[in-house]
Amino acid sequence: MSKRIMKNHQKALVFTPELGARLRQLRKDAGLNQDELAQRMGRKGKGSRSMICRLELGYYLHPTIGLIADYLKACKAGFADIADLLGMEPAHEQEKPPKRKQKHETYEEKLAAVRHKAQRLYIQGLVEEMLYKVLTDEDLPQGFEEEKKLATYGRKVFAGLERHHRSRQRLRKELFKDKRIRPEHADLIERVIEGVFLQMVKAGDFERKPDVNATAVVAAKAHLAKVKKAEDRILKKEEQKFVAWGRKRARVIDQIRLESMARLQNQGMTENQAAKYANLVSELCGIASESGPSSKERERKSQEVIGRAKDKTGVKRLIEYVYQRWDELEPTIPNQPKGLSRRSRPE
Repeated sequence: MSKRIMKNHQKALVFTPELGARLRQLRKDAGLNQDELAQRMGRKGKGSRSMICRLELGYYLHPTIGLIADYLKACKAGFADIADLLGMEPAHEQEKPPKRKQKHETYEEKLAAVRHKAQRLYIQGLVEEMLYKVLTDEDLPQGFEEEKKLATYGRKVFAGLERHHRSRQRLRKELFKDKRIRPEHADLIERVIEGVFLQMVKAGDFERKPDVNATAVVAAKAHLAKVKKAEDRILKKEEQKFVAWGRKRARVIDQIRLESMARLQNQGMTENQAAKYANLVSELCGIASESGPSSKERERKSQEVIGRAKDKTGVKRLIEYVYQRWDELEPTIPNQPKGLSRRSRPE
């Protein structure tokens, strides 16, 4: 009987509810209940009856050969019963999983993969060397199991730090896209936030579980209000810097305009004639502020102004004088604030 079962088991056996029902019928034909059958099978204990019940209901998808053989032997099953039971077995060859299609990689992709693997092996080697040194040099619990747990914990801590580092690098790359934020500013923010984080850890803020009530909500909103006020103060300071810069720049332009009018009047022009020439001073100061002395950009824009004028000689002399005075007075103007967007600048 065992040889027949062993031989037939070379094929995949899926134990269906129909097979379980056939076993249950054999037990009933033998006049046995589940407890008596369990005793004949040599199965003792509280779970023996539950085991037979699950087998007869078909809950065992792949029962062992020994279990089926013991069941049939306890029922004193004959050759015809065993043959009938084996005939119900849905035998089929195990289907092999389809082979994965090999990915066609270029030479550059293969080289990048090899470099990445080499880097990972190098990093893992450093981590394992550090863990070995710590486990052997420091006063830590001795024993294979204890050391294994500590080493596993160390690897997981390193993996978490590495993920955090890569995430931070991605954030920094996104932050520097518009090239308006300098790396040293981001470094300053990181140092401040890391310091605050360590203080919170030492103070146990992450383990503290405050009561969620109206007072706590109000306190949280008040804390956020402080942050908002701090942001408003920073914005206000930036606005003040921009206003101060604009006023100083306007005073310099007004000074150059008045000097130009006085110079033109000394050359024999009337006040109205001098005022018409002086109207070009603001435009010329703007050109001078956006381009350096003797630059091609300044020369090009100057030629455009001269080309629009009727008195080209007079305008050319005015341009030379304005540029000269601007280059002399520009150092007295503070640097233009860069932290204030046009949208938030005061009108």
